[in-house]
Amino acid sequence: MKINPLLKVFLLCLAAVVLAACAAEKPIDIAAATSQPKAFVGSDTCKMCHLEHYDSWKMTMHSRMLQDAKANQDALIVPIEEKRIRADLAKLEAKLKVPSDKVYVPKTDEILYTIGSQWKQRYLVKKDGTLFISPIQYNADTHRWVNYHEKDWDKRPWLKKCGGCHATGADLEKGTFKEPGVACEACHGKGSWHAALPKTAVFEKRQTIVNPAKLTMGVAAQICGSCHNRGHAT
Repeated sequence: MKINPLLKVFLLCLAAVVLAACAAEKPIDIAAATSQPKAFVGSDTCKMCHLEHYDSWKMTMHSRMLQDAKANQDALIVPIEEKRIRADLAKLEAKLKVPSDKVYVPKTDEILYTIGSQWKQRYLVKKDGTLFISPIQYNADTHRWVNYHEKDWDKRPWLKKCGGCHATGADLEKGTFKEPGVACEACHGKGSWHAALPKTAVFEKRQTIVNPAKLTMGVAAQICGSCHNRGHAT
């Protein structure tokens, strides 16, 4: 069978490119890729190789646990209307530790992050450089506003009290977090080593990330349980 001259030239060129690529490929330096301490890289990095899983996660409430209210105007599930909020608080007057007209109600532009989106929602504001949960809460099922630690709200730093479960990569010493919400690395661990290794290092990559599906049921449950529990240690 005769081969078309043009096809023959194309195949020869393709073979040359493949051979050149193979010759130029360097051995995978695992030690170099994992020489630095593990660090958080963010879900956008994970998305580059795991788009299907990323898209699935974006549809869950985990991704909306903590939302940037400045970057996403739709984060607020209800308008912040002080008159309505105080009217609802007045109905709870007997239970309040602060008079309803004295409870701090943030302005919309003071809200930096929202917490929750399905059943209830709270609002993070900054005071003297520290994030706190403002003393109001919206209950979506009853469409009512209620109080939330109205007396000592500004004595309860959010990152220290709640940040480890509301955000990913919380650093109490630096007072920062890597990413709002329960993102990929909240359950899979820091992903810098995993992301640094090339795709061809399949086996090595698997060893650099936590996959709860590969753990025993008890250990996997502890990953979820670190946030999905209530009460105090005894």
